[in-house]
Amino acid sequence: LAGPFGAPAQKVWQFETIMAVGAGIGVTPFASILRSVQCRAKRHAAIESVRAAAAERRAARRRSPAKEGPTPSSPIAKSPAAQESIQELLDTSLKVPERIYFFWIVRNQGELDWFYDLLADAMQGPARDRVHISVFITGEIELSQVKELKCTQSQYFGRPNWARIFRQTRDAHLGDHVGVFLCGSPILGQELARQ
Repeated sequence: LAGPFGAPAQKVWQFETIMAVGAGIGVTPFASILRSVQCRAKRHAAIESVRAAAAERRAARRRSPAKEGPTPSSPIAKSPAAQESIQELLDTSLKVPERIYFFWIVRNQGELDWFYDLLADAMQGPARDRVHISVFITGEIELSQVKELKCTQSQYFGRPNWARIFRQTRDAHLGDHVGVFLCGSPILGQELARQ
């Protein structure tokens, strides 16, 4: 585990697994990162689709008898150097983390209501299954005011138990380089750093 980093957009792409912690309005940079993850996943899928289609066309040409005249070919699709370049593009510029855990800490339902649409929009896309969102409401709340949050997997009342969360993440991702990112108070940063 590395972090917590306070500037998530700068280092987030270096990790296979990400733990992002946002307190209150701290959801904003992480919603932006989640949108970027969705965009990268779309581009990644489009490139993989083109590569698969080119490979299928090559295989079909090998299976069918030779035809008269020139056949369309793509030197880029055939070139080993080009294939390596495409793979490098996918692995670096369009890298998508394998798993993202987002922990959003809010005081009340009002904060959730204020930013929920921003987070829900950021979850739309092909990488939504890579993201696990847990919401912690730390203030007093009437149970009748609690709303189901469709874009989240877990909703808790009270403060996060960081020792348990870090232990579970370590156990689930043994040997992985996990990045911890924070947009919240320095006190929360100190608490995360102790883990």
